[in-house]
Amino acid sequence: MYSEKTEATVTKISRSPKGYYSAQKVHSTTNGDSQKVCVTEWVKTELNSEDITSDKLKSELLNVGTACSSVLYDTLKNIKKHIVSGAKCAFKNVAGRTKKLAISGAASVIAAVILVSVVFGTCSLACHVKLGDKEIGTLPSKKVYYEILSDVKEEVLDAASIDFEPSGELKVSTVLVGKGQFSEPDDVKERLKSTSSDMIPAWGITIDDKTVVALASKDEALNLLEEYKQQFAQDGAFLSFNSRVEVSNQFVPLKILKNKQDALTFLNSDKECTLLVQSTTEVEGEDIIPFETEQKDDDSIYIGDKKIVQQGKNGLRYIKYYSVKVNGEEVEKTVLSEEIISQPIKQIELIGTKEPPSKVGTGDFAQPTSGTLTSEFGTRWNRAHCGIDIGASVGTMIYASDNGTVTYSQYNDGGYGYMVKIDHANGYETYYAHCSELLVNEGDVVAKGDPIAKVGNTGRSTGPHLHFEVRKNDKPQNPLKYIK
Repeated sequence: MYSEKTEATVTKISRSPKGYYSAQKVHSTTNGDSQKVCVTEWVKTELNSEDITSDKLKSELLNVGTACSSVLYDTLKNIKKHIVSGAKCAFKNVAGRTKKLAISGAASVIAAVILVSVVFGTCSLACHVKLGDKEIGTLPSKKVYYEILSDVKEEVLDAASIDFEPSGELKVSTVLVGKGQFSEPDDVKERLKSTSSDMIPAWGITIDDKTVVALASKDEALNLLEEYKQQFAQDGAFLSFNSRVEVSNQFVPLKILKNKQDALTFLNSDKECTLLVQSTTEVEGEDIIPFETEQKDDDSIYIGDKKIVQQGKNGLRYIKYYSVKVNGEEVEKTVLSEEIISQPIKQIELIGTKEPPSKVGTGDFAQPTSGTLTSEFGTRWNRAHCGIDIGASVGTMIYASDNGTVTYSQYNDGGYGYMVKIDHANGYETYYAHCSELLVNEGDVVAKGDPIAKVGNTGRSTGPHLHFEVRKNDKPQNPLKYIK
């Protein structure tokens, strides 16, 4: 605050300090024909003329019960006195008194301007708000009231999913108050909330600026928070809230008022506004070192498939560290010291880049394995032989005869032993039976020539061989008519 003492008489008046200032303390005295105005303090300010009209200004200035109005009234009386006095003197001695009266009249006008400035420098027009007979507050404007009401509506909706409406007829009147002496917005909010039957005074717990639950007493609210925090306690751990938490006496929606046990259950189940508790503790002991994974592109493997060529293995170390957990889950680990027990082994994976095959077969079938034809399609031993047999040693690779999707890959109790079936999506299906090992799974898409199994001697078999069938619309066909 800038302060200085300035005196003004009818013949001389000092200016206010540089910048826009208003006189804060003013005294006016009259000594005969002389008017003296004493300004003991200046305050830098800005004039707020919102909603001012001539009638309002006149009314407020006449009714304000402050020293400023008294000074203004005395000054206006003295202006009138000086004008009348100046007129009389003009007839007696026009030449000698004209200059003096002009100066005297000007000084009085300037004094009046200064005192009006005092009023606006030390006072503000305000809106006094009531709902029915209940005092709500004194605010800079009606617009501010509606802004505060909007905030209350939003807060209540967030807290309890209800639409807040204040009770009582809105009454707004214009008053003159000391500069900046308006009601606090938080006080106005509480008075607004108190008008509704949906609200009740209680001790609300606010988490990150949102009131989520309320209890009947302050002790209950504080005990609840401590009990909630202790759920995450560990030996030697330092506990603190990782959220902004406040307990305050306020009007809250009746809907969120709970007893301590129900409030604790609510806090533990509330997913939208979780109360976060951070625990910090010093730990020592064995700790796993996760293995790294290296991936390499491979054009012999289909896109979307991968092959592990070196299995990863975790390492082990003995460490001392600070562990930081939030609601029981570790979010940070600061290592103080460590001793390696075993190093981790990297995992190496081959990632397929080969374009996947079509699920639809070409219609041309390739020989599924190398070997000797040992039995043809037709009747054999007075029984139907639905395919051909190709003799080969155990472990000989078997390949898909055409593109398709594997629909069966397991042991078959009907005599086929380990068997693979492929649906070629064009009415054809192929069987590969008596295998020693299966290399594909049900659902795999394979291309003509892909390895799918190995020759074996499983099921009803007289020796190692591949039993191969071609079926069209589920009817066995002679494979020799299709193999090229």
